[in-house]
Amino acid sequence: MSASFDLVMDNCERFGAAIRRLGGTSPPLRAGAPATEREIVEVEMHLGRKIPSALRRMVSHARSFSFQWERDHFHMLPHPWKHACEGRCLWSLDLLPLLNADLEEWRENVFPDAADRYQQHWHGVFAACATGLSDGTSASTDFNGGDFFAIKEHATDGQPVVFLSHDGFTPLNGRRLADDFDDFLLRWSAIGCVGGASGWGLEYFITDSRGGLDPAGEAAAKFRGFLGVELA
Repeated sequence: MSASFDLVMDNCERFGAAIRRLGGTSPPLRAGAPATEREIVEVEMHLGRKIPSALRRMVSHARSFSFQWERDHFHMLPHPWKHACEGRCLWSLDLLPLLNADLEEWRENVFPDAADRYQQHWHGVFAACATGLSDGTSASTDFNGGDFFAIKEHATDGQPVVFLSHDGFTPLNGRRLADDFDDFLLRWSAIGCVGGASGWGLEYFITDSRGGLDPAGEAAAKFRGFLGVELA
């Protein structure tokens, strides 16, 4: 495994242990076996497109990954940390076709206009993971999730990760979270993968449209302090 993936796992383990100490729930972290090149190519053939390079590297370390936590009493924390009451990071090589079919359903039925300022973010993207039921376990017509962590495929500055929100006209839609999928996982795991199940709370850990998730910022530092999490 790469050093960055080891650090992502370590960050998640520390948050999971802290949540359990505080009376919350966090099942054991699960990382699948590395995917072979043949398995990756087979999924790409199913998709009819290449998997973005950073995500491709990640599934070569673990074909699937699952980290989740939840605590009910975070509403007692001050604003904005009270909104960070759950975290989740799921990805799976095998579910990428279903996940991207789900995103395509949203794009075709709800966000078809690539010239529209709000809808344009749903075009030219590859879904890596998602909130709600849209993690690939739902049918492609199940719109109960609808928020995605996606990789922009044709950006002029690499393959940044953005958040896609189906919910009205929120400024969170299209927000840049990290420079690539590796960078995204490192930043996100350092704040416990906040907002991974619902999308709520994520915006408070973003510095600006270009800076993305800020694990070194005041909001992140205080959040780890509330939980008693010390990163390596």
